[in-house]
Amino acid sequence: MGAGRRSHAGGIEGHVVRAARDGDELDAAFHQAAGQQAALAALLSWLKAHPTQGPLLAAAHRVVHGGESFTQPTWVTPNVLQQLNALVPLAPLHEAHNLTAIRALVHLQPGLPQV
Repeated sequence: MGAGRRSHAGGIEGHVVRAARDGDELDAAFHQAAGQQAALAALLSWLKAHPTQGPLLAAAHRVVHGGESFTQPTWVTPNVLQQLNALVPLAPLHEAHNLTAIRALVHLQPGLPQV
């Protein structure tokens, strides 16, 4: 997935996923998405429509600030999410945005392990 930027409408622009062997790509659906939860829902829908890619087994996130407690990959639990939320003041432009994606996946795929 390429880096993106926010559009004037609050959606995400510039993301391209070229994962399907048949050349189909997620680009069109992703450009239409408004916000992280909608973008992730589009991605999950696309993955479901392309079962040859294999099942989604887990999600990994890059969170900008883990403080002193999170210095290596960590399974996301409600407690971990609460601790990361307390670190938002350390990186206010990024941390909350990173946690939004984690919360969106908790909502969209409650049983999906996240790191």
